[in-house]
Amino acid sequence: MRPLANLLQIFSRIVRKGALSQGALGAEIGKFSMLLDGVDPTAILPRKPSTIEFEALLEPYISVAVKSGMGEMAQAVKDAAPELNWSRGFAPARWDKEFLPHFANAEMAGPSGPIEKDDLTIDFSFIAPDQLLPPHVHSAVELSLVVAGWPTVRIGDGEARTHAPGSFVCQPSKVSQTVWSGPDGVFAATMWRGDFSMPAQRVYPAVETYAGELPPGGTSTGSS
Repeated sequence: MRPLANLLQIFSRIVRKGALSQGALGAEIGKFSMLLDGVDPTAILPRKPSTIEFEALLEPYISVAVKSGMGEMAQAVKDAAPELNWSRGFAPARWDKEFLPHFANAEMAGPSGPIEKDDLTIDFSFIAPDQLLPPHVHSAVELSLVVAGWPTVRIGDGEARTHAPGSFVCQPSKVSQTVWSGPDGVFAATMWRGDFSMPAQRVYPAVETYAGELPPGGTSTGSS
């Protein structure tokens, strides 16, 4: 089986299981699961060349993911990585230039991924240790699966929660999200669905105001 198809199969299985075991979150995960079922893993287009060296990004997270029970998923991403276009992601004009060197992602399905999809975007991303992903909003609904690391996340004005590997985190449409990567950094698989009219936008006030809002720790959530 082609590595990209194997990755999609493993990811779909984890999401399908999450839809059954996540309580109130399960209904939202189920919506993403149905869209995943419609992805054709054989319809793979040539990708653009990666703009960064992805091997160095992946390696530190593989052993961390194995220890936390997410090794199969992490290894599948590593095997499929050469088929993906890894870059620094967000447009610098919309994000802190200090943050961008600590972030990288690759789209698997969506408008610019090797699997074309107009109703679902899937990507894999890394945030280096002890980094803050600034408060941001977008019109699409976001669902992330933590593959490695223990990120602390605040959705809107809610309580900051620390999520274990295997956990799902949902960001509703046009509701802000802030992420503290923690000492291990974060490796996540993320999907978006719904309204794609507004891409991710920074939410101000300035860094000084929110930098201390997400200390390491907070309320923990277990894996799925």
